[in-house]
Amino acid sequence: MQRLSHPDAQPGPRERARPTRYGHNRAPGRPSAQDRPRSGAGLQNIGVQERAAGAHVPSAFEIVDYDGGDVPGVTVRGELDLASGPQLERALDTAIRASVGSFALDLCDLEFLDSSGLSVVLRARAMLARDERALAIICPPGPARKLLEVAGVADLLLLYASRAEVNAALVPSGTAGSDSRGWVRA
Repeated sequence: MQRLSHPDAQPGPRERARPTRYGHNRAPGRPSAQDRPRSGAGLQNIGVQERAAGAHVPSAFEIVDYDGGDVPGVTVRGELDLASGPQLERALDTAIRASVGSFALDLCDLEFLDSSGLSVVLRARAMLARDERALAIICPPGPARKLLEVAGVADLLLLYASRAEVNAALVPSGTAGSDSRGWVRA
């Protein structure tokens, strides 16, 4: 909505060009970097020309049950960031409370993980640790694994490179040869 004013009137405080963080003046009406959508919000408005030019359109965020035999868990697909973190947090809370023994978190199909997503993963680990349960994270080498290593938490987590690797290490809770957390005793 544009305001009509007298041609000799001075611009109001909101209409003046403001210096940005880097000292450049931003014209009134042009959004700053803070005002622009982030984390995929607004990507639905990308034009056909930009998509054809190779702009990355993230896949939809999705949480499904882990398909790893008798081990309970969830599989996360897409991008785990500030916007999708609360959804995963609720799903993990529900799945952890409804299960017993070890729990698997499959990040094989995760394309992006930021610090807010990492905090959700660490919260799930803490929630399971209170009941002396293990969190097995399936995270092959890639961007998500790199964040875990750079953040310095990779050594605190039980990381596996593939689904086959975690399925070989875990057995259902209460079966012969497993402890109360579902781990095979060596």
